[in-house]
Amino acid sequence: MSGAEQIALPFPPEPSSVRTMLIGRWQLLTDKILPDLAQHHHWPISANHCFKRVCLDANFGVPWHEYVNKPATRHMTDTQLKHAIATAEQVIETPALLFELNTRSIQLRRAMHEQS
Repeated sequence: MSGAEQIALPFPPEPSSVRTMLIGRWQLLTDKILPDLAQHHHWPISANHCFKRVCLDANFGVPWHEYVNKPATRHMTDTQLKHAIATAEQVIETPALLFELNTRSIQLRRAMHEQS
């Protein structure tokens, strides 16, 4: 290949295999595993978007959409996504943690609403 030849790249660029793996893990945790555990643990939330809210708010310390554009998985860094996954996995390991994180998320959102 001469220096003048260019390699055609797909547009948009393909996500890295690490990124794909992280998104897959996040979706499995929040779309399947946590909702399936909700009934068993009598959690106050059961919808996938609620688990995403709780985990993301816990990681950002503010309502997540104040920090990252929607959709979150498209705009978060790999590091932010890893932290969100770690939070979801902590909830699986310590189910009582979900109550605390959900309460904190609701309080963050109320405080944000009251300020506006």
